[in-house]
Amino acid sequence: MPKKLISSLIISVLMLISVCIIYHYYYSSSPKKPNVPVLVYHSISNDIFSRNISLFVNPKDFENQIKWIVKNKYTTIFADKISDIQKYKKPVIITFDDGYEDNYNIVFPLVKKYNIKITIFVVTDGIGAEKKLTPNQIIEMYDSGLVSFQSHTKSHPNLLKINSQQLDIELRESRDKLFYLLNEYPTVIAYPFGKANATIVNSVKKYYSCGYSLLTRNISYTDDEYMIRRFGIGRYTTINDIKKYLDNV
Repeated sequence: MPKKLISSLIISVLMLISVCIIYHYYYSSSPKKPNVPVLVYHSISNDIFSRNISLFVNPKDFENQIKWIVKNKYTTIFADKISDIQKYKKPVIITFDDGYEDNYNIVFPLVKKYNIKITIFVVTDGIGAEKKLTPNQIIEMYDSGLVSFQSHTKSHPNLLKINSQQLDIELRESRDKLFYLLNEYPTVIAYPFGKANATIVNSVKKYYSCGYSLLTRNISYTDDEYMIRRFGIGRYTTINDIKKYLDNV
């Protein structure tokens, strides 16, 4: 084999080895993006007014769960601050869907008592309706600095079953309603029933920076930021269930 060809092969191999070394060094030395646990509640009440009993968490159980989270030194952050999770050793995001009035009557006093942060994904057509948050309650909670309000759409439809025009209305009008109330646009959304697809996500991107679903799995920062998974907390969820989930994140 000619010497020039051998020299070329040796140089090529050395270059390939160098690239591999640089690649390995860069990715092994870069900080790993952490996983973050995301919990989702609905109603915290013993006043069960729906067939889906699991949605109604016993208030005493809820307080015990919050006490456990605080005692174990988790830091609660808002759902729209998920990009900041690297700043915290043990972050957790606590969310509520729909915007039930008990989020004010029962949850809010505990939020203040334990100085935690929560995010409520509110259905804006429901504001002021029976058993739902009123505008004044939303403003008071928001002004506390402990509660973030984000979108759960305008009327809570199955987004997979509406046309593109209806979808835009659901996304845009809920956003505008919250801005009217709080003088701040919501930047994240929780999909009704946790359902979304690529078409929906493309529309969501026009108005929101990320989206939350209801899948009972933790997310990692490498997952799709528009399909962030949450661990559902129901009436029969125990502290051990939550602990197991948090330990595995």
